[in-house]
Parts: sequence; structure tokens; C-alpha cells
Amino acid sequence: MKFVFIQVYGGIIDQVRMFDEPDPAIDALAQVARESDLEKTDAAVWTAEGMLTNVKDFLDDNDQFVDVRETVKKRSAGMQPSIYVIANPIHPLGFTVVSYDDPIGFDDPAEAISELGQLRKEFGGHLRLYRVEPVVGPLITPAELERFNSDCDVEDFDHDQVKDHLY
Repeated sequence: MKFVFIQVYGGIIDQVRMFDEPDPAIDALAQVARESDLEKTDAAVWTAEGMLTNVKDFLDDNDQFVDVRETVKKRSAGMQPSIYVIANPIHPLGFTVVSYDDPIGFDDPAEAISELGQLRKEFGGHLRLYRVEPVVGPLITPAELERFNSDCDVEDFDHDQVKDHLY
């Protein structure tokens, strides 16, 4: 899930829907702008980076609906595309990315699902499709990293290489 549609009615969250792609989320927002009583209803589409658009973007100065879906979709096109991988979550050595050749990622969901179907036919239904998302920001403290490295006998670790992931 990369896009979250949130609709508020009378100050209370009325609806939350998750979307993998921007187009259906933006279309849902346009439908709210076109069909709802905007005195009582508000809605927006959010991403991990923040708000992509809200219902007011679809209104002109006279609060009449203006179809700006293509403009918003172009704005969302600049966002990082989804990368899909097929993996075996129950492999004896741990989570393992699988493919016929080298581990491979797909940016086309149709290609990823087609490959998943072929691999499941040959290797079993336990294979799953995952979306890869880059990790941005801190995950652990330097003390937690030190403790882990100490437990694993890692010496001379260069914290500068991962400082963007430390609190």
C-alpha cells in the first residue's frame, strides 16, 4: 500500500482505503469532490511522504468541480515507482528472493504476477509477492547497533556509513 484515501464526514473519519497505485486513489477523491456535500465532507490522498492531494484541489474559486486528475496523476508519476520481488518467506536459510535466474525485481505488476504464477506452478504456492520500499530515516539507536555488532563480533564498524539510519 502506497496511497491512502481518507474521507472525513462531519469531523469523523468515515472511510479509509488503501491503494497500491495512485490512479484509483485519485479517482476516488475526484468522485468525492464531484458528488459529496463538501460542507460536511473532506477527503485527501496521502503517501508515506505526506499529502498528495485533497478534495479542495478539485474545486475552483466558486467551489465547483474541476477535473484536475491528470495534473495530480502527473505529480504522482514523479514519485518512486513500486518494485516487486518474489520471495520464499519460509526458506530454511531465511527469507529468500527467488527467480528463474538471478534475484530480480519488477516495476511492472503484470510481469511480476505472471512470473509469480509460473514460479508457483513449478515450486509451490508458498511463494509470495512483496513490494520493496527504500528505508528512509532512522531505525535504531547507535547503542542498539553497538550491542548487535558486539554480539556478532563485528569490529571496526564505520557508523558514518549508516548514520542516516541511526537516531
